[in-house]
Amino acid sequence: MRRRPRVLVTGAAGLVGAEVTARLAAARHQVTALVHNNPVLVRNDGTALETGAVTCLPGDVTEPRLGLPEAEYRALAAGGLDRIVHCAAVTDFGLPDEVYQAVNVDGTAHVLELARVGGVPLVHVGTAYVCGERDGLIRETELDEGQRLANAYEDSKFRAETLVHKAQADGVRAAIVRPSIVVGDERTGVVRDYKNIYVVLKPATEGKVRSIPGQYEARLDLVPVDYVADIITEVTQRFEEAAGRTFHAVGAPLTLRDFSDVMAEYPRSTCRGSSLRPASTPSGCPGANACTTSA
Repeated sequence: MRRRPRVLVTGAAGLVGAEVTARLAAARHQVTALVHNNPVLVRNDGTALETGAVTCLPGDVTEPRLGLPEAEYRALAAGGLDRIVHCAAVTDFGLPDEVYQAVNVDGTAHVLELARVGGVPLVHVGTAYVCGERDGLIRETELDEGQRLANAYEDSKFRAETLVHKAQADGVRAAIVRPSIVVGDERTGVVRDYKNIYVVLKPATEGKVRSIPGQYEARLDLVPVDYVADIITEVTQRFEEAAGRTFHAVGAPLTLRDFSDVMAEYPRSTCRGSSLRPASTPSGCPGANACTTSA
Protein backbone atom coordinates (compact mmCIF):
# COMPACT_ATOMS: atom_id res chain seq x y z
CA MET A 1 0.00 0.00 0.00
CA ARG A 2 1.39 3.37 -1.04
CA ARG A 3 2.37 5.66 1.84
CA ARG A 4 0.44 8.91 2.10
CA PRO A 5 2.65 11.98 1.51
CA ARG A 6 3.43 13.97 4.66
CA VAL A 7 3.05 17.73 4.38
CA LEU A 8 3.67 20.53 6.88
CA VAL A 9 1.61 23.68 6.25
CA THR A 10 2.60 26.87 8.06
CA GLY A 11 -0.02 29.57 8.50
CA ALA A 12 -2.66 26.85 8.25
CA ALA A 13 -5.23 28.88 10.16
CA GLY A 14 -5.04 31.78 7.66
CA LEU A 15 -7.40 32.38 4.76
CA VAL A 16 -5.18 30.80 2.11
CA GLY A 17 -3.52 28.31 4.47
CA ALA A 18 -6.81 26.81 5.61
CA GLU A 19 -7.98 26.28 2.04
CA VAL A 20 -4.68 24.68 1.05
CA THR A 21 -4.78 22.45 4.13
CA ALA A 22 -8.33 21.34 3.33
CA ARG A 23 -7.40 20.47 -0.25
CA LEU A 24 -4.31 18.51 0.71
CA ALA A 25 -6.26 16.58 3.36
CA ALA A 26 -9.00 15.81 0.82
CA ALA A 27 -6.29 14.47 -1.50
CA ARG A 28 -5.31 11.98 1.22
CA HIS A 29 -2.09 13.66 2.31
CA GLN A 30 -1.02 13.42 5.94
CA VAL A 31 -1.19 17.10 6.81
CA THR A 32 0.42 18.66 9.85
CA ALA A 33 -0.85 22.18 10.37
CA LEU A 34 1.52 24.53 12.18
CA VAL A 35 -0.73 26.89 14.11
CA HIS A 36 0.12 29.79 16.38
CA ASN A 37 -2.79 31.57 18.07
CA ASN A 38 -5.67 29.69 16.50
CA PRO A 39 -5.83 25.89 16.94
CA VAL A 40 -9.15 25.64 15.06
CA LEU A 41 -8.92 25.52 11.27
CA VAL A 42 -11.86 27.26 9.64
CA ARG A 43 -12.33 27.32 5.89
CA ASN A 44 -13.32 30.37 3.89
CA ASP A 45 -17.00 29.37 3.96
CA GLY A 46 -16.97 29.22 7.75
CA THR A 47 -16.91 25.44 8.13
CA ALA A 48 -14.33 23.84 10.38
CA LEU A 49 -12.06 21.09 9.09
CA GLU A 50 -13.14 17.70 10.33
CA THR A 51 -11.46 16.45 13.47
CA GLY A 52 -8.85 13.88 12.57
CA ALA A 53 -8.37 15.10 8.99
CA VAL A 54 -5.38 17.21 10.01
CA THR A 55 -2.89 17.13 12.88
CA CYS A 56 -2.52 20.56 14.47
CA LEU A 57 0.91 21.37 15.82
CA PRO A 58 1.33 24.47 18.04
CA GLY A 59 4.33 26.45 16.89
CA ASP A 60 5.67 29.86 15.94
CA VAL A 61 7.59 30.61 12.74
CA THR A 62 9.21 33.63 14.35
CA GLU A 63 11.13 31.35 16.72
CA PRO A 64 14.11 29.09 16.01
CA ARG A 65 12.99 25.49 15.35
CA LEU A 66 9.55 27.01 14.61
CA GLY A 67 8.99 27.22 18.36
CA LEU A 68 8.86 23.43 18.64
CA PRO A 69 10.49 21.27 21.32
CA GLU A 70 13.87 20.05 20.10
CA ALA A 71 12.79 16.40 19.94
CA GLU A 72 9.71 17.22 17.88
CA TYR A 73 11.71 19.41 15.52
CA ARG A 74 14.34 16.73 15.05
CA ALA A 75 11.62 14.19 14.26
CA LEU A 76 10.27 16.43 11.47
CA ALA A 77 13.76 17.09 10.14
CA ALA A 78 14.77 13.43 10.21
CA GLY A 79 12.49 12.17 7.48
CA GLY A 80 9.17 13.16 8.95
CA LEU A 81 8.11 15.27 5.96
CA ASP A 82 7.77 15.05 2.19
CA ARG A 83 6.80 18.68 1.60
CA ILE A 84 6.61 22.03 3.41
CA VAL A 85 4.06 24.62 2.29
CA HIS A 86 4.95 27.99 3.79
CA CYS A 87 1.81 30.14 3.93
CA ALA A 88 2.50 31.94 7.23
CA ALA A 89 2.79 35.71 6.80
CA VAL A 90 1.49 38.98 8.15
CA THR A 91 -0.27 40.90 5.37
CA ASP A 92 -1.74 43.88 7.25
CA PHE A 93 -0.40 47.35 6.47
CA GLY A 94 0.89 49.93 8.91
CA LEU A 95 2.48 47.55 11.40
CA PRO A 96 5.89 48.15 13.01
CA ASP A 97 8.83 47.09 10.85
CA GLU A 98 9.91 44.56 13.45
CA VAL A 99 6.65 42.63 13.01
CA TYR A 100 7.22 42.21 9.27
CA GLN A 101 10.82 41.26 9.96
CA ALA A 102 9.91 38.65 12.58
CA VAL A 103 7.07 36.95 10.71
CA ASN A 104 7.74 37.41 7.02
CA VAL A 105 11.54 37.44 6.91
CA ASP A 106 12.76 35.57 9.99
CA GLY A 107 9.82 33.17 9.69
CA THR A 108 10.86 32.29 6.15
CA ALA A 109 14.47 31.84 7.29
CA HIS A 110 13.37 29.40 9.99
CA VAL A 111 11.25 27.40 7.54
CA LEU A 112 14.15 27.31 5.08
CA GLU A 113 16.38 25.93 7.82
CA LEU A 114 13.98 23.03 8.37
CA ALA A 115 13.87 22.41 4.63
CA ARG A 116 17.66 22.47 4.47
CA VAL A 117 18.30 20.24 7.48
CA GLY A 118 15.63 17.73 6.51
CA GLY A 119 16.16 17.87 2.76
CA VAL A 120 12.45 18.68 2.40
CA PRO A 121 11.09 20.33 -0.77
CA LEU A 122 9.49 23.71 -0.06
CA VAL A 123 6.55 25.53 -1.62
CA HIS A 124 6.90 29.19 -0.64
CA VAL A 125 3.84 31.46 -0.85
CA GLY A 126 5.01 34.97 -1.60
CA THR A 127 3.23 37.85 -3.26
CA ALA A 128 3.06 39.30 -6.76
CA TYR A 129 3.88 42.66 -5.17
CA VAL A 130 7.56 41.87 -4.84
CA CYS A 131 7.43 43.83 -8.11
CA GLY A 132 7.02 46.99 -6.01
CA GLU A 133 6.30 50.00 -8.21
CA ARG A 134 7.50 48.49 -11.46
CA ASP A 135 5.32 49.05 -14.50
CA GLY A 136 4.56 46.87 -17.50
CA LEU A 137 5.10 43.14 -17.86
CA ILE A 138 6.43 41.42 -14.73
CA ARG A 139 7.89 37.99 -15.43
CA GLU A 140 7.96 35.08 -12.99
CA THR A 141 11.70 34.78 -13.50
CA GLU A 142 12.30 38.35 -12.29
CA LEU A 143 12.79 39.45 -8.70
CA ASP A 144 15.44 42.08 -8.02
CA GLU A 145 15.19 44.62 -10.82
CA GLY A 146 16.12 47.60 -8.66
CA GLN A 147 12.45 48.39 -8.07
CA ARG A 148 11.15 50.72 -5.38
CA LEU A 149 9.02 48.87 -2.83
CA ALA A 150 5.94 50.79 -1.74
CA ASN A 151 5.70 49.74 1.90
CA ALA A 152 7.17 47.60 4.66
CA TYR A 153 4.97 44.63 3.74
CA GLU A 154 6.27 44.52 0.15
CA ASP A 155 9.83 45.01 1.37
CA SER A 156 9.56 42.11 3.81
CA LYS A 157 8.11 39.75 1.22
CA PHE A 158 10.80 40.78 -1.25
CA ARG A 159 13.50 39.99 1.31
CA ALA A 160 11.81 36.69 2.18
CA GLU A 161 11.75 35.59 -1.45
CA THR A 162 15.38 36.65 -1.79
CA LEU A 163 16.19 34.21 1.03
CA VAL A 164 14.39 31.44 -0.87
CA HIS A 165 16.43 32.14 -4.00
CA LYS A 166 19.66 32.05 -1.99
CA ALA A 167 18.62 28.77 -0.39
CA GLN A 168 17.88 27.31 -3.82
CA ALA A 169 21.40 28.23 -4.90
CA ASP A 170 22.64 26.31 -1.86
CA GLY A 171 20.70 23.19 -2.76
CA VAL A 172 17.25 23.62 -1.19
CA ARG A 173 14.57 22.50 -3.64
CA ALA A 174 11.78 25.04 -3.75
CA ALA A 175 8.94 26.41 -5.83
CA ILE A 176 7.37 29.84 -5.36
CA VAL A 177 3.74 30.91 -5.76
CA ARG A 178 3.02 34.66 -5.96
CA PRO A 179 -0.66 35.56 -5.44
CA SER A 180 -1.91 39.06 -6.16
CA ILE A 181 -4.81 40.55 -4.14
CA VAL A 182 -6.64 37.58 -2.65
CA VAL A 183 -10.42 38.02 -2.53
CA GLY A 184 -13.45 35.81 -1.87
CA ASP A 185 -14.73 32.66 -3.51
CA GLU A 186 -14.88 32.82 -7.30
CA ARG A 187 -18.49 31.61 -7.46
CA THR A 188 -20.12 33.02 -4.32
CA GLY A 189 -17.89 35.95 -3.45
CA VAL A 190 -17.84 34.81 0.19
CA VAL A 191 -14.73 35.79 2.13
CA ARG A 192 -13.84 34.91 5.71
CA ASP A 193 -11.45 37.75 6.47
CA TYR A 194 -12.00 41.42 5.77
CA LYS A 195 -8.44 42.36 4.81
CA ASN A 196 -6.63 44.06 1.89
CA ILE A 197 -9.23 45.46 -0.53
CA TYR A 198 -12.07 44.76 1.92
CA VAL A 199 -10.68 47.36 4.31
CA VAL A 200 -11.85 49.89 1.69
CA LEU A 201 -14.81 47.98 0.30
CA LYS A 202 -16.66 47.34 3.55
CA PRO A 203 -17.00 50.94 4.85
CA ALA A 204 -17.80 52.19 1.33
CA THR A 205 -20.66 49.74 0.84
CA GLU A 206 -21.94 50.57 4.33
CA GLY A 207 -22.12 54.22 3.36
CA LYS A 208 -19.45 55.30 5.83
CA VAL A 209 -17.10 56.53 3.10
CA ARG A 210 -18.20 58.66 0.13
CA SER A 211 -14.97 59.06 -1.80
CA ILE A 212 -11.55 57.42 -1.97
CA PRO A 213 -8.46 59.08 -3.50
CA GLY A 214 -7.05 57.19 -6.46
CA GLN A 215 -6.18 57.26 -10.15
CA TYR A 216 -8.90 55.89 -12.41
CA GLU A 217 -6.33 54.27 -14.71
CA ALA A 218 -4.48 52.53 -11.87
CA ARG A 219 -4.98 48.78 -11.84
CA LEU A 220 -5.98 46.18 -9.29
CA ASP A 221 -5.41 42.48 -9.79
CA LEU A 222 -7.95 40.48 -7.81
CA VAL A 223 -7.71 36.70 -7.53
CA PRO A 224 -10.22 34.36 -5.82
CA VAL A 225 -8.94 32.48 -2.78
CA ASP A 226 -10.09 29.14 -4.16
CA TYR A 227 -8.06 29.69 -7.33
CA VAL A 228 -4.94 30.55 -5.30
CA ALA A 229 -5.41 27.50 -3.07
CA ASP A 230 -5.86 25.28 -6.13
CA ILE A 231 -2.57 26.50 -7.61
CA ILE A 232 -0.63 26.04 -4.37
CA THR A 233 -2.08 22.55 -3.96
CA GLU A 234 -1.23 21.64 -7.55
CA VAL A 235 2.34 22.90 -7.18
CA THR A 236 2.68 20.88 -3.97
CA GLN A 237 1.39 17.68 -5.53
CA ARG A 238 3.33 18.09 -8.77
CA PHE A 239 6.48 19.38 -7.15
CA GLU A 240 8.87 17.48 -9.40
CA GLU A 241 7.51 19.50 -12.32
CA ALA A 242 7.32 22.73 -10.33
CA ALA A 243 10.73 22.65 -8.62
CA GLY A 244 12.84 25.72 -9.30
CA ARG A 245 9.96 27.62 -10.86
CA THR A 246 7.83 30.61 -9.82
CA PHE A 247 4.10 30.82 -10.50
CA HIS A 248 1.99 33.98 -10.59
CA ALA A 249 -1.43 33.24 -9.07
CA VAL A 250 -3.20 36.29 -10.42
CA GLY A 251 -6.50 37.34 -11.95
CA ALA A 252 -7.47 39.79 -14.68
CA PRO A 253 -6.45 43.45 -14.21
CA LEU A 254 -9.25 45.73 -13.05
CA THR A 255 -8.97 49.51 -13.24
CA LEU A 256 -9.98 51.67 -10.31
CA ARG A 257 -12.61 53.15 -12.62
CA ASP A 258 -14.18 49.70 -13.04
CA PHE A 259 -13.98 49.16 -9.30
CA SER A 260 -15.58 52.56 -8.66
CA ASP A 261 -18.48 51.89 -11.03
CA VAL A 262 -19.28 48.58 -9.33
CA MET A 263 -19.20 50.16 -5.88
CA ALA A 264 -21.51 52.95 -7.03
CA GLU A 265 -24.14 50.39 -8.00
CA TYR A 266 -24.12 48.61 -4.63
CA PRO A 267 -27.61 49.04 -3.08
CA ARG A 268 -26.46 50.25 0.36
CA SER A 269 -23.67 52.47 -0.89
CA THR A 270 -24.06 56.23 -0.64
CA CYS A 271 -21.61 56.59 -3.53
CA ARG A 272 -23.23 57.60 -6.79
CA GLY A 273 -21.59 58.12 -10.15
CA SER A 274 -18.02 57.66 -8.98
CA SER A 275 -16.74 56.67 -5.57
CA LEU A 276 -13.08 57.29 -6.40
CA ARG A 277 -11.87 60.81 -6.94
CA PRO A 278 -8.68 61.44 -8.94
CA ALA A 279 -5.48 61.90 -6.97
CA SER A 280 -1.93 62.81 -7.91
CA THR A 281 -0.48 59.40 -7.06
CA PRO A 282 0.97 57.62 -10.11
CA SER A 283 -0.28 54.33 -11.43
CA GLY A 284 2.09 51.47 -12.11
CA CYS A 285 2.46 47.89 -11.11
CA PRO A 286 -0.92 46.68 -9.80
CA GLY A 287 -1.02 47.70 -6.17
CA ALA A 288 1.39 50.64 -6.43
CA ASN A 289 1.01 53.68 -4.18
CA ALA A 290 -2.62 54.57 -3.40
CA CYS A 291 -3.88 51.19 -4.61
CA THR A 292 -1.24 49.07 -2.93
CA THR A 293 -2.70 45.90 -1.49
CA SER A 294 -1.35 42.58 -0.34
CA ALA A 295 -1.64 38.97 -1.15
